[in-house]
Amino acid sequence: MSLRSTRGRPDADLWSAPVFPHPVHGFVGRRAELDRIAANIDHEVLFLVYGVGGIGKTEFVYQAMREIRSRPRWADATPILVEVRPGTTAARTLAQLLSAVGAAPTPRRGQPTEEAHMSEQLHLLARVLDARPYLLCFDDVHNLPAEQVGEALGYLARHVQRSRMLVASRQELPLALGARPPLVTNLGPLDDAAAEEMMTVLADRMQRPRPEPAAMLRATHGSPFHIHRLLVRHAPETGSLDESLDELSPAARRALLAVSVARHRPSIERLRQTWFSDASIDDAIDELRRRFLLELEHETLAVHDLVREALLGRATAAEVEAAHEDAAGLCLGALLDDERGPLLLAVDAVEHFLAAGRAAEAWDVVARWTSALAAAGSEHLLLGPLERLREALPARHVAIDLLIARSLVRASLLEQASGVLARVDPVRTDAEEARYCVLAGNVAQRAGDIERAEALFERAVACAPDADARFQARLQRASAVIFAGDGARARPMVAAALADLPAPTPRQEARAGWTVAISWMFDERFEQAAEQARRVRRGLEGTGLDDLATQLAMLEVLACVESEDMVAAREAARAIDETGPRRRAAT
Repeated sequence: MSLRSTRGRPDADLWSAPVFPHPVHGFVGRRAELDRIAANIDHEVLFLVYGVGGIGKTEFVYQAMREIRSRPRWADATPILVEVRPGTTAARTLAQLLSAVGAAPTPRRGQPTEEAHMSEQLHLLARVLDARPYLLCFDDVHNLPAEQVGEALGYLARHVQRSRMLVASRQELPLALGARPPLVTNLGPLDDAAAEEMMTVLADRMQRPRPEPAAMLRATHGSPFHIHRLLVRHAPETGSLDESLDELSPAARRALLAVSVARHRPSIERLRQTWFSDASIDDAIDELRRRFLLELEHETLAVHDLVREALLGRATAAEVEAAHEDAAGLCLGALLDDERGPLLLAVDAVEHFLAAGRAAEAWDVVARWTSALAAAGSEHLLLGPLERLREALPARHVAIDLLIARSLVRASLLEQASGVLARVDPVRTDAEEARYCVLAGNVAQRAGDIERAEALFERAVACAPDADARFQARLQRASAVIFAGDGARARPMVAAALADLPAPTPRQEARAGWTVAISWMFDERFEQAAEQARRVRRGLEGTGLDDLATQLAMLEVLACVESEDMVAAREAARAIDETGPRRRAAT
């Protein structure tokens, strides 16, 4: 029954999809496979592209997307690329995709398991994908659990008609029984003619001598990746990739390691600003590009899977930890320098710091960004990292347990929240005691034990470390009284809580007004509820608190409908259309 808002980031995106890449110049071969996709694109929904590493799946999908988008039916479809990096979870990938298509935040609310929450999110995604056409490209999905991916893709293929999905993977994906059959493309090596054509085109573009075809075929086995590497070396060499990695300068190796472990595409400028203080980064990037170890697209950097695997396989544990620390710095640089930086970078920064053995730094990121993630409906993505932080930081057990419990309470997972609260150390500061009592009070209230809930909220008021915490606890106590059916007693409690603040902020006034409006709703005095919500909503004009205004407008609509005032309900609904969250979803 609480009213929440994004603090300080009114239009922050959870994740921003990268500009869709163009296929490489000189793409050759695969004509039969491309024609087969083109012949079925208007009828099929799911297209799976399988092949071993280095066989050209990514470029094939980029070329297929270019040809699909040249067709009139798909010219206006929105292309979205989701690159699945090693270590990425299915929950994070789904959150990325929902953000990219403009879906409203979907916090976990009462679903007993992560799988149940993901099922609800898939249902939402299917509705969005069927409302307007999208062309989705998922690359490297073999980095996700195959069963989860297969189930999700099978569901979307069955429930979506207006959008299309192209999926590249090294491994076959097990689709659920009864799922709509996908169109599968198995990519093998380029045939001799296509391989020779690719070699000729690349040699001409790069002004390199054209290798003898037979020697080239023996050295590359028709792999586009190895054909390209052969051309950027002056002569074919056994183990040339390993040799290239061993020959790197320290700056180039550091940059390549950081980009290899990063879960997003860092920009050159971000590398320069975050941890390179001079022009050495430019020399490092030039060195990596000359050796075909790094891909540059729209000033962002990526590493081919085969390069990443070879590099990380030869790196020491200390080097990998240092790379994760660098990657965390890249994430934080983007978040701190850009008020609209994608919030998923905060989750990535936590994961990178944990992988680097820097638990204290990971906790600092959690403390700084958890409220923004909660407002974006993605607080649940921190539950796994928080459990690992609890093991790494015994001195922070109370704070971490309270944060885990808060996430579970917000998700309405009351049994799990009770279990976490039961393990909270009884030795707590006043601030921790206040937070504990608020959470325990919420659990008691939702379980129907209103008397215990009110007592816990009273204890939270007594322990509150500051005026705002005391105000919030008093509103919680008033809410418990409202749930008990005594709105007449609750409304003076809200007024007293607001009056005790020396200078109430617009947010605090809105929270108090929301609670009063809810009390009128519980009393079934809907006209008073609508008037209260309307007055508070209008008082927020010009404050930038669009998300609070949205929630108040929705409450106003409900109250107007209950009082059968459809004219006022439509007016309130128009106010929802004018708010920032709705604008973001529309665009």
